[in-house]
Amino acid sequence: MDSSVIDKLQTVRNRLWEWAVEKIMKLNQGKSKAVSFTKARAKERIIYYFEDQLMEERSSFKYS
Repeated sequence: MDSSVIDKLQTVRNRLWEWAVEKIMKLNQGKSKAVSFTKARAKERIIYYFEDQLMEERSSFKYS
């Protein structure tokens, strides 16, 4: 994935965090996981951050 796309994704995550703080929403960083959806296999691992905390990456998740 192009590094400019990764930077844009991180910018969106940062804005989401700022929006949640502004709206006085509590987001549990410990329960937040990263899942990548793509048609092709990623050539390199993408590192995701939620504010300044590294997010755990998963290959799948269960919505409950």
